[in-house]
Amino acid sequence: MHKLKARLQDESKSTLMAKKILIIDDEHDICEVLAEYLRESGYDARYECDGKKGLELIGQFRPNLLILDIRMPGMDGFEVLKGIVRQFPSLIVIVYTGVDQQETKDKALRYGACEYVTKPTSPQKLREDYILPILGE
Repeated sequence: MHKLKARLQDESKSTLMAKKILIIDDEHDICEVLAEYLRESGYDARYECDGKKGLELIGQFRPNLLILDIRMPGMDGFEVLKGIVRQFPSLIVIVYTGVDQQETKDKALRYGACEYVTKPTSPQKLREDYILPILGE
């Protein structure tokens, strides 16, 4: 009984200590693959395929990092960024998008993103080159 209790406490500590990453992207398959990879890497990763719902989820989930697409139906990534600046100004945002245009990159960085990564970039490269330098192990 004591061993089980100790194990459950250890598991709950590791869950509490896992860094939280939220992905907001309208491409469900990308969200699934990326979230699964990040979970396997020890992060508490969740996703939302709708910008407005994603912005609401930030308040509930309280992620350490947001990975955000720009082109989405309804509320696009720029609108989400505006909402983040107002509601969650300390949230770190990596824009992860298929838009490879300097003007879009400049706008995203001006709106508060700390990094701009174009697709396709593998989950491994995204983690190693962008997420680890920001969040650490």
